[in-house]
Amino acid sequence: MIGMSPPQSAHLITTAGVMLEGRNRKRPGRTSSLKAIPSRLDRRITLALDYIGRAFQRLLWREGIERDVTPLQIRILTYLAEHEKEIPGITALARAFACTKPTVSDAVAALVRKGYLQRMAHPRDKRRRILVLTPEGKRMARELGQWTLGIQQVCRELEARDQAGFWVLLAEMLTRMAREGILPDVRICTTCRYFLLGTNEKATAAGHRCTRMNRALSVLDIRLDCPEYRAA
Repeated sequence: MIGMSPPQSAHLITTAGVMLEGRNRKRPGRTSSLKAIPSRLDRRITLALDYIGRAFQRLLWREGIERDVTPLQIRILTYLAEHEKEIPGITALARAFACTKPTVSDAVAALVRKGYLQRMAHPRDKRRRILVLTPEGKRMARELGQWTLGIQQVCRELEARDQAGFWVLLAEMLTRMAREGILPDVRICTTCRYFLLGTNEKATAAGHRCTRMNRALSVLDIRLDCPEYRAA
């Protein structure tokens, strides 16, 4: 199972906690907003995340209706545009989108018929077939890549401190979900073989470290879908 050990996860929680404590530190005449946590807050958080997921799906459907492509076809086109160097095939796409290979194969076949994709022999293994965007497919992928702009705008409207704290908590959740097998294929630094925790004796005092890129990483430097990612 992909994941990181409990000490690494606990470190990210501590970092998030420090940020929140700084934000909610008591001031004269004020009461800490973290003094009393409502019961079943976990359920509210889960429901809120579900609503956010619905927003993404609604935007995908809206974009798809306008361009005559399905949400899965949109994801395939944008994924291939972002991962050209990895030369992904049907299996990799099925794993990335948590779909069965027949489902992905049907979506790919439709994209081939529409002229957005073509199947080609792998440059190093002629027995394998890879998926390559056609010029029209690249154009469509660029246009479809704008479908998240509305949500990005909402994020930008948050204060910088809130954005940072939100990202730390999301990184922690993704790491835990990977470790628990809920989201095993999330490509985040904390589940990568090249990631060293800041408390590791080989890491710099400044924070975590990527041994692949040979650079220090703060919590805010943690990335998703890094092209150098290798599962731990």
